[in-house]
Amino acid sequence: MKKRVAIVGAGLQARRRVPSIAEDSDYQVTCIVDRKEEKAVALAKNLGARVSTDWRTANADPSIDVVMVLTYPDSHAMMSLAAMEAGKDVLCEKPLSRTEEEAQAMVETASRTGRILKCGFNHRFHPA
Repeated sequence: MKKRVAIVGAGLQARRRVPSIAEDSDYQVTCIVDRKEEKAVALAKNLGARVSTDWRTANADPSIDVVMVLTYPDSHAMMSLAAMEAGKDVLCEKPLSRTEEEAQAMVETASRTGRILKCGFNHRFHPA
């Protein structure tokens, strides 16, 4: 069974990450969230994914397995914590959080809830 993925934030990082997810037979993007509906619609168009302007939609949907937080850094901790509390695994774009305390809360929540928390860093293996 495919893991169902919600993308929160339909900007540059989402456009970079969606093709890899779409090619992976183990995952399916089923929800695109952005506060600007037209951005979410444009990204969801070729994926058959539904669209929302409220990030809480992904957490409330029991069919979503993974939430990718690809928003501005000031919302990373809040959205990631809420997703893990809702039983979702999380890939959060860099920087993981604004402060060490937020990052520690995220790590502790992942441990307590048994959820996976990863920090996206798309240049990790870049030759430069």
